[in-house]
Order: sequence, then C-alpha cells, then structure tokens
Amino acid sequence: MKKICIIGALEFKTMSTGGQPVKTRELYHALCEKYGEKHIEYVDTYGWKKKPLGMFMEINKKATENDVLIMLPAHNGVKIFSRLLFYYKKKKRKKIFYDVIGGWLPEKLKDNPFLRKYLKEFDGIWVETLSMKKSMENLGLNNIVVIPNFKSLEIVDIKNECKQYKEPFKFCTFSRVTEKKGIEDAVNAIN
Repeated sequence: MKKICIIGALEFKTMSTGGQPVKTRELYHALCEKYGEKHIEYVDTYGWKKKPLGMFMEINKKATENDVLIMLPAHNGVKIFSRLLFYYKKKKRKKIFYDVIGGWLPEKLKDNPFLRKYLKEFDGIWVETLSMKKSMENLGLNNIVVIPNFKSLEIVDIKNECKQYKEPFKFCTFSRVTEKKGIEDAVNAIN
C-alpha cells in the first residue's frame, strides 16, 4: 500500500471553518477512511510564512517517506509549493496532485506561463467544476479531473423528525454569501 501525504492548511488546533482548512481536513478524513490512518500523513501549512525553513524541512521529510503527495495551497502558496513538489516528481519520482480550492486558478494561470509549466507535470489537478476544467484545458493543461467539492454531514432521519414545517420556510447555505458564489441564484430559486 502506498503512503500518501497531504500538504495544506488543516488547522486542527483551531478547527477553522474557512474553505481551505475545511476542504483539506475533509480530504484527509476521506483518505483515512478509505486507506486507513496509518497510510495517510500530513503537513499542516497554516502559518507557513512565519516558519518557512521548518516547513520545508518537514515537507522534505514527509516527501521522502511517502509515495504520493497532494497539495492544497491557497493563492500565495501555489507558486512555492508547486515548484517544490515538481522537484520531488522529477528527482524522487513521487506522484503529485493538486486539489484546487475554489475557482480562481484558471484566471491566475492565464498570466503565469511559468506556473502552467510546473502544473502540466503534475499527475493530476483536481478542480471543482467542469467550467474550470475546460478553462484550464484551453490553457494547455491535460491533467485536469473534476472532483466536486464535498463535505461530510450527518444525515437527518426524516422519519424521526416530528416538526411541522410551514411558511415561511427556513433555508441554509454552506458558503460565503457573495454574488460569485451564486447567492442570488439561490434566492431566486427559493422564490
């Protein structure tokens, strides 16, 4: 069984509810469930700029011990971590993947051929939507896979619910409330 290392902001200490740490933790838990916790390691990159040398030493250690490396950097980290993992792919023959958080990467790649060069060499780039995949393929990347965003939620047993629902109905969204995230579409659909 191959060993996998996730490199991203997990923030287990604070259990932050931001998109990046939630997605990173969800991936970690899903992989632990599928392959067993003993086969999954991680490097928590939260606050890496305050301790860059220690972070790179930890990544080097874990990259040496593991066969598969999965990075989940945000805007600022993608340039640094993609170059670093590119090294492990070329020199150490590691499998490397990039699980993209959000929809900003295609726009960033348009103006950055240097970053595109590194990402083309990854074994896979996992994006959340088909439109992201198409945009990145139009930029020359052919290693794109769509993996929709996910989150483990406890399923409510409707049979045991005894609440009476009446208008006005209450709805909940699991996202930042912005136009880009489609809040107006959600409101229109509810209306």
